[in-house]
Order: sequence, then structure tokens, then C-alpha cells
Amino acid sequence: ELVGGNSYTASDADLAMLKEQLNIGAEVDLRMNGDLASGTMSASAIDGASYYYANLSRWSEDALNFDTAKFKGAFDLVLSALKADKAAYFHCIFGADRTGCFAMLLEGLLGLPVDLIYKDYELTSFSSAGLREKTGIDHKLQYINALQGSSLQEKFYNYWRGAVGVSEADLNEFINIMVEGTSPITTATLADLPTPVVAYGEYYIYIPSISQFLGRGEAYGARGVGDNYGVPVQIATNGVNVSTI
Repeated sequence: ELVGGNSYTASDADLAMLKEQLNIGAEVDLRMNGDLASGTMSASAIDGASYYYANLSRWSEDALNFDTAKFKGAFDLVLSALKADKAAYFHCIFGADRTGCFAMLLEGLLGLPVDLIYKDYELTSFSSAGLREKTGIDHKLQYINALQGSSLQEKFYNYWRGAVGVSEADLNEFINIMVEGTSPITTATLADLPTPVVAYGEYYIYIPSISQFLGRGEAYGARGVGDNYGVPVQIATNGVNVSTI
């Protein structure tokens, strides 16, 4: 089972998949001491992966005030993995609240729109953690929104820089690594769409390198096909062009 709190029970095949297919080179463990009774970990079960134990006991806005040193340690390990061209895996028990808090801080730093931050948190409702509504992170977002900055992304940046103490160089490097290779704005005509053509507001995945659409895609996100990079697109209001979201 690969629920965050149970990574130590994963089979050898699962652990090999995490290392070889998902390229995980770092594990950030956000659990607290009381969570570890059934399986204490002092190192990652993923072969060769670096490990940081955060002992994060809070996931309300209080965590943003009092757990900054722990967020700093978690960020540093994530960045070190990215610099080594590796993925980082962070989790708590269910991958819901503490994980959602850390994910929110990273997503906000990358400039993810607030509706997508909410949506990412709400997707946890499909897990064994149970229903997670956007109100679960409202107070944390309100805390960030009260900080100085001309945009939400700038406020998240200022939180990481001022409260957590991450250097500008590291913040900028994280952002650059994470957005490197993202697709430029892509347009196409409706003639390129699969048939039947759907109404405005539904989405497809467009592959720029072959100038073709896949079948209907998710509203957000992208998928890779071989060496091609999938770009999420939305039918434009004029019914003629298609543009990225």
C-alpha cells in the first residue's frame, strides 16, 4: 500500500517502481511522532532516496506561524532532488491536510491559480482520508493573502523568503526548474479537433509537435505521449480558435 503513512509496508516491486519509474530521489515525511507507532522510519524505504522527517503536528494556519523551520527543511530536500533531476515524494498519514498545506505553499509559489489550489486539495476526497472541502485551506490562504505583495504568487514568495527563510536564489531556482519545458501558448483551428466537435468549455489535449489532438482530456493538467508533450486546450468563445488555458 502506497498511502503516505504506509510507505514502509510497500512491496519490493512497489518500491522499485517508485525509484525506477517515478524517479523519486527524496522523501519528505510530514508525520508527527504520534503517527509512527505502527512503523517508525528513520530513512526512506525507497532505495537511494534522501529522507527528511518533519514531525509536523499542525496543519491549520498555526503551522504557517510556528513550523517554518520544518517547511525550510522540507523545501531544501525537495529542491536538492530537483537539482539532481529527481522527483520528490512528500506525505503524511493520508496525504490530505499536512500534505495539502505543504502542497499549497509550493503551488502558490509557482503561481498556480487559487481555484486550482482548491481543486488539488479537494481531490483528496477520492482517497481514504474522506471528504476534503476547500474550506479546509481557506484560513491558510487568508493568512498568505494578508502578506505584502501585488499578487498571490508574490505573497507566497514573500512568505517563503521572509517567514521561512529560503534564499531568493533557491526560490528562483525552484521556480525555474519546475516551469522549465512548459509549453508556450498553443493555438489551433477547430478543423484539427477530433469529431464530433464539442461545445465551448470542454477540453482536449493538443500535441504541438505533431499538430494533432488526442481525445477529450481533463479540464486541467497535461499528459505525455511518447516524446510529445500534451497541452490542455479550451475551445475559444468565437467557435473558431482553440487556445491553451
